[in-house]
Formats: sequence, C-alpha cells, structure tokens
Amino acid sequence: MRRREFIKYGTTAGLLALGLDRVIGPSAGAQPPSVTIDLDIVEAMFELVDGRRVFVLAYRPVAGAATVPGPAVEIHDDEAVSFRVTNRTGSPHGLAVPGINGAWPGIVVAPGATEVLGPFSTVRAGSYMYADPVDHPVNRVLGLHGGLIVLPRNGTTPYGSPTPAVQRLFDDLGDAGRGFPGDGWTEPRLTPNGRSWLWVLNSIDPRFNRRAERGRRIDPVDMIDRFRPRYFTINGLSGPHAVHD
Repeated sequence: MRRREFIKYGTTAGLLALGLDRVIGPSAGAQPPSVTIDLDIVEAMFELVDGRRVFVLAYRPVAGAATVPGPAVEIHDDEAVSFRVTNRTGSPHGLAVPGINGAWPGIVVAPGATEVLGPFSTVRAGSYMYADPVDHPVNRVLGLHGGLIVLPRNGTTPYGSPTPAVQRLFDDLGDAGRGFPGDGWTEPRLTPNGRSWLWVLNSIDPRFNRRAERGRRIDPVDMIDRFRPRYFTINGLSGPHAVHD
C-alpha cells in the first residue's frame, strides 16, 4: 500500500476550491495547441468539515496536490485534449469523459501503469465530468471525479452554437461597446477573476470510505441501494468553508 496523502479540508482554499488551481489555461488568441493533461491516481485522507478524516481516492496533477474533486480542466473548443493517467494505487482505476466523442467507458489503468485517453478534438463547448469508470459509480463517489470546461474560442456566450434567443439574452445584458457582456467568453475564465463559475457537487457516506480503506470491494449495486449521505460538498467544501468560496 502506497503512503497516502492528506487533504486538509477547508484551510487551504487554493488546494480544494475547484477553479482556483487550473490545470491548463492557454492564452486567448494563441495558436490552438494540443493539450495533454497529466494526472496521477492516488490514495488520500480527506478531512471533513467537523474534523473527521475519511479515506478517499483522488486525482492529482503531476505538478500539484491531490484534490477532491479533481483539478478543473479548461480548454477551448478548437483544442485537441488528451488525458495521460498514471495509477499509483494497488487497484485498477481509470478515467472517462461521458458525452465526448464516445469517451465512455474510457481507459482502465493497471496499478503502476500509465495510459492515455484521447486525443479528442473539436469538442463541443459546455460542461463535462471526468471520472473513474471502474466499478461505476463506486470510485467516482469515493473521489475520482472532476470538472472539464470547454469554452468557445469565439463568441460572447459560453455556448458554441447559441440559439437566437440565447444570443439575444446575452446581447441585451449590456452594451458591447462598454465591455461585459460584449467581450468574448474567453479570458479570464474561471473564478476568482473570470466570468464562469464551476460547482462540482458530491456527497459522502463514511461507511463506504471505511470499506475502501480496509481493502474490501464495494458492490456498485449495494452502494446505490444503501448509500446514505452524511456530508455534502461543493468543490470539496462544506459548511462555513463553502459559504465564502
């Protein structure tokens, strides 16, 4: 069993608040690149709002710390994106992006191995979730999930092909000659300084975290039937921590 990381809950806002620690963020107007997202899958201990600690599985950017949910990924709709995933746990895990080019069920990565999902190009602008497809939804609920935001390269709305009614709504919100909302929906992006907010919701039943910590396999059907949430999080935070994020 590899040494676990410890995720301090709520005291390090930049660590746990999705959107404060971007994985990627190419500059507006730059030549559309091919983007590779490097993520490790690790075990960690997660401190809850009341000080209780639970075992979790987490995605960790190679140059950062493990987070639950995983780090926010931002790309433009004309960029090709790949996920390169290394499994640093003792069990098979993986990554999939439902809704993008048939990316579900995605990849399964053996312990100690590295696999690549993608590249996917011309992804439609919108909000997606990446998650572990193994024993779905068990590992997703235990922490292996995160948000993927695909922004339009051009346009004044967050949609790649807005309907006339949606475009009119955004046009009517202000005078394009005076800036927002007439500026393009590109830079800066996620909060705290951008125009987009990303909220990833999750719930925790510590009974299943204890089973996973003890190495017991969790039956997906049993989890769906018996799951009773005890904690609710927004971007990994709850209680007073979430109020001010």
